[in-house]
Amino acid sequence: MKPITALVVAVVLCVSLALGGCASAPKDGPTADVFVSSAFAPPSEPIDSARALALSPAMKQFADTEMAAQVRHKGARAGLIDALYTRGSLQIRYDAEVTRTASQAFDARRGNCMSLVLMTAAFARYFDIPVQFNSVVVDDTWTRFNGLYFVTGHVNISLGRPMLAAPPSTHGDPSYLTVDFLHPDEVVRQRSRVIDESMVVAMYLNNRAAESLAAGKIDDAYWWAREAILTDSRWLAAYNTLAVLYRRKGMHAESVATLRVVLEREPGNTQALSNMILSL
Repeated sequence: MKPITALVVAVVLCVSLALGGCASAPKDGPTADVFVSSAFAPPSEPIDSARALALSPAMKQFADTEMAAQVRHKGARAGLIDALYTRGSLQIRYDAEVTRTASQAFDARRGNCMSLVLMTAAFARYFDIPVQFNSVVVDDTWTRFNGLYFVTGHVNISLGRPMLAAPPSTHGDPSYLTVDFLHPDEVVRQRSRVIDESMVVAMYLNNRAAESLAAGKIDDAYWWAREAILTDSRWLAAYNTLAVLYRRKGMHAESVATLRVVLEREPGNTQALSNMILSL
């Protein structure tokens, strides 16, 4: 195996909707203050974690009109899936270029898997459909771009029965309905653990940080990574991203200090270990 000669950033780009076995929840995240905001220019766009899952007026109008017939005919859960991905008018297309919020994916009619999960979750909650986010255990996928290695992971979401729905009149209706964005062969027998909404949003924010970093927008990358950590400090990948952008900005001491925060919490974190070797 060739030695790693580039910094490592973790992202969650490809996401599936699925149901899997659950493992224990992650421990509490670090509490160390790793921010040096004075070293960075203000972000070029508003950065707010609440925007990730926000339902826009256009989405509400779509739900109340074009989705309404499917929901009335098949029920909220099945009607939602049909309207969005089976027979709907959205014609959503896969696009891995950038991770979008729920409303941005809706407006663009495209998105990567993370964006489509956010959009699906936003609509599901509008119809009082319980959602459960899961982190899927998969082999890391590595890509290299602009002197950076990106490690891609997976998350998924399970859709439960609508909260206000009557008990099903037929046998065999599952508690959670499974919808896969990936090929069935890729999701069969996957293991997963339940994660909460704050971690999913932190993953989205860290994706945006990584995308900004890859584009050379270090100042924007800082604010996205900062928001990810403030949203859920258990997502250690955001600390790793912060350390990488510190090093890219020439802030080597801050980079090493941030990586040490990760390694104190998770000594075997391969991404942080790889970046620490390059930083020393």
